[in-house]
Amino acid sequence: MKKIIIVLLIMALALAAVSAAAEESELLGKPFEDFTATDTEGNTFTLSEALKDHEAVLINLWATWCGPCQNEMPYLENLWKTYGDRVAMIALSSDPEDTTEKITAFREEFGITFPMGRDENRALAGRLNAPGIPDTVIVDRFGNVGFYRVGTFFTYEDLERTVTVFLGDGYTETRILTDIPKDSSTRTFPVSAKRAVYVENENAKKVLFHFDEDEGEPLVCYIVPEDKARIRIGITAADDPDTMLYGDIWADSLEVSKLLDPQRNEYVYEQAVQGEADGVAYHYGYGILMDMMNGDTIEIILTPDEQYLEEIMQSLAASNLHNITWEYAEEEKESELQAYFIHVVDQYDEPVAEAVVNFCTDTACVPAEADENGLITFDGAPDKYHVQLIDLPEGYSSDEDFEMYTGTEYGEWVLRVKKD
Repeated sequence: MKKIIIVLLIMALALAAVSAAAEESELLGKPFEDFTATDTEGNTFTLSEALKDHEAVLINLWATWCGPCQNEMPYLENLWKTYGDRVAMIALSSDPEDTTEKITAFREEFGITFPMGRDENRALAGRLNAPGIPDTVIVDRFGNVGFYRVGTFFTYEDLERTVTVFLGDGYTETRILTDIPKDSSTRTFPVSAKRAVYVENENAKKVLFHFDEDEGEPLVCYIVPEDKARIRIGITAADDPDTMLYGDIWADSLEVSKLLDPQRNEYVYEQAVQGEADGVAYHYGYGILMDMMNGDTIEIILTPDEQYLEEIMQSLAASNLHNITWEYAEEEKESELQAYFIHVVDQYDEPVAEAVVNFCTDTACVPAEADENGLITFDGAPDKYHVQLIDLPEGYSSDEDFEMYTGTEYGEWVLRVKKD
C-alpha cells in the first residue's frame, strides 16, 4: 500500500516543484532574448521575425519519450489550426538524443503540422532553467514573456484561455499570467472554511497514525464497518474544483467539480472500504485529495475493522523505516456559519468589489453588495433564496442565464464572473 502512496506523493511533490518554478520565474514581464531554430522541414524560425506578423509566439520544450508532452500535443495542434494566423508556434525537443529523424517520425505518428525542431545544445532549456518538461513560454507582441508554465496543460480549454489573453486589439501593454485563467462563464461553487476530507458514516471511527521523528501531520485513517464510506470533501474559496482531484485507489481519479451534489450543495463521493488487485484481497481503501496546480494533498486510509490497523501500521513502518503508533481521535468540528457568504471573483481569481446581488424569496428581494474584497455577506433568516446577479462594476460581465439558489442553511460560495 505504501508504495502506491509514495508514487502519488512523488507526483504531488513534482507538481509543486514545477508550479513554483514557473510562478517564481524571473523571465515574466521581461524581453525574451531573440533566438533562431531550424525545424524538421529545414525552415528557419526566428523569434523577432515571427513577432512581426503575429500577435504572440508560443514556444514549447518537450521530448519524444515524454508522456505528458505527448498528452498535450493534440491541444497544441488544435491551437495551431485555430489560431495559427495570429500565434506563431514552435516545439523544440530539449533531449540531445532526439534527432531530426526521431522528431519527424514523432510528427507523423501524432499528426502534427506546426513547426517542430531541436533545442540545439539545450540553449533554451538552459535559459529557462526548468526542472522538467514540457515547458511552455508565451512571448507577447511586445517581445516580453507573459506566461511561463512548467508542466502539461490538462485540457485544450486551459490552453486556449491562456493564449487568448494575449490576443486582440485590447492588448495594449504586457500582461503577466502566473496561472491559467479560469473558465469565465458565470457560475458558483460551494466552499468551506478549510480544505478537508470527512467520512460521514455514523459509526465510523477516526484514527491517527503517528510517525516517530516526523513533525508533519499524522496520517488519518477511518474504521468504517460498512462496504462503502461516504466521503465529503471541503475546498476553500482559494481553490478551483476543476483543478483538484480526488483519487480512489480502487477506482478512477475525478475532478472535485464532478462530485458536486446539487441537492446537498456539497462535494460527496462513495468509496469502497476494501479492494482487490490481481486476485489479492486488501483490507483497506486509500483516498487522496490533490491540488493539481501546486501538488498539495490530503490523504486518508479506510479499513473495515480495528484488527487490520496493525497490518496497515506494519506496512507503513516497513516503507518509512520509522516506528509508528496510532490512537483514536475526535473529528474536528467545522466552523458554523452565521450568514450566507459569496466571494465574487473574475477568471483570474481577482476579487470583484461593488458587485450587487438580490437574495429573493417568493415574497421579497433584499440587495447585498460586495465589499472591497469581493465578499458579499447576507445574514437574513435561513431560507432557500434565489440569488440574482443584478449589477457589476464597469469592465465586468455575466451570463444572462446564470441561476443560483442557496440551501435552507447558511453556506459559502465562490461566484465567478468575467473580466472583459
